[in-house]
Amino acid sequence: MTAEEDGIYRVRGEKPERWIRRTDFNDDEAVGYLADRLNRLGVEDELRKAGAQAGDGVAIGAEDNAVVFDWVPTMAAGAEMLGRRGKDDRLEAPRPTAARRHERDVAQREYDEFAPF
Repeated sequence: MTAEEDGIYRVRGEKPERWIRRTDFNDDEAVGYLADRLNRLGVEDELRKAGAQAGDGVAIGAEDNAVVFDWVPTMAAGAEMLGRRGKDDRLEAPRPTAARRHERDVAQREYDEFAPF
């Protein structure tokens, strides 16, 4: 991995270059799968070590035929809360505002029904 004068980080290697050629960039799931594979290969760690920041340009492949994209690091904190791809278990949990609204409605109903005399 090298950082060029133009601010683009270059990734070279048999696996990343092959994966790039086989990825359908119109398919979000395929792009996510590619990102996961690159991360497991250690590309994200190397980008961090090289000084890359979110939004920096990354080129994978030979200079004349590289795929260039803005780097978006994977989420480090909270990733363990995510389920399988396409499902976020955090969205399944009860929302605090809904619980408070329910409590308020119950209290209002009890108040409306209260008849002391």
